[in-house]
Parts: sequence; C-alpha cells; structure tokens
Amino acid sequence: MVIGWGFALQSALYAGCLYLWIAYFRPESWAWSDIFSTLNLSYIAGAYLVVRTAMSGIKPRFDFRSTLLLLFLAHSLLSTFFGLNFAWSFGYWQEFAKTIVVSYILTLLIRTEADLRLVLTVIALSLGFEAVKQGWVQLVLNPGGRNDNSVRFLGANNLVAVG
Repeated sequence: MVIGWGFALQSALYAGCLYLWIAYFRPESWAWSDIFSTLNLSYIAGAYLVVRTAMSGIKPRFDFRSTLLLLFLAHSLLSTFFGLNFAWSFGYWQEFAKTIVVSYILTLLIRTEADLRLVLTVIALSLGFEAVKQGWVQLVLNPGGRNDNSVRFLGANNLVAVG
C-alpha cells in the first residue's frame, strides 16, 4: 500500500493504477485485522483519482465515443429515476456510474501504448494473483473441498479454477 500510494502521488496515471490494483486485488481481504476493511480503500483511491486527474491539468475530451459514454450514463440515470423501483435500482446505478467515471478518466490518462500496457499489466497481475492465491490457499488448507468464491465477477468455483 505504501509503495502504491508513493507512486500515486507522482502522477494521475499511477493513481489510476493504484485504484485498479485495489479494485481487483482487494488487499483488505488479505489483512488479519478489520481496520483495512473499514477504511473503504477503493472509495478513497477512486476519490483521489478523480481529484488528481482534475488537478493534473488534463483537459476533458468530448469526442464521439466519450460523448456516447456520457449519454449512456445520462440515459441510465433517467431510466433509474422513472423506473418502477427507484430505491432498489439507484444503488446499482451508483456502481455503474463509478465504472463509467473511472472508464472515462482512464481514456483521458492513457495516452501512449506504454500507458495502456501498464494499465493492462496492473489489471492482469491483480486478477491473476488473486485467483492464484485463492486456488493455492484452498489447495493447501482444504484439499478436495469445494472452492466457492465470494467475488461475484469471478463466478463460481469452476471459474476460480480457470483463473
């Protein structure tokens, strides 16, 4: 965490990498103490990413693709407001809005192929190490047992094995 925050203080791109690392690697699930899970590290890193990008002097870009992305976000907000169950769907819309905002910020920050390689490497290593960690821990501590996954987007035990 200290190394990641040290890099994040240097540039907005590194702040984006820190956010992606925290979002995919989930370091709070590795700690033995509950202090990390109460800190909401992903939210702090995401808020820092937005502030760091705004302060870095990168001008917002509104080309055809980014405008469509933001229009889709606006359309989904209207659908949420006028939907049948606003209270239920608004929480999901907030998660979707965070994804869209981070995606837009990453399109602003990634300018070269080296930047893209760095971001993809952070995502791949974070997801890969998380899956390998779960697989090896399960194999050593509970061999032959069911390896269910608490992370939704990684899927069931079969997808954990694939990871």
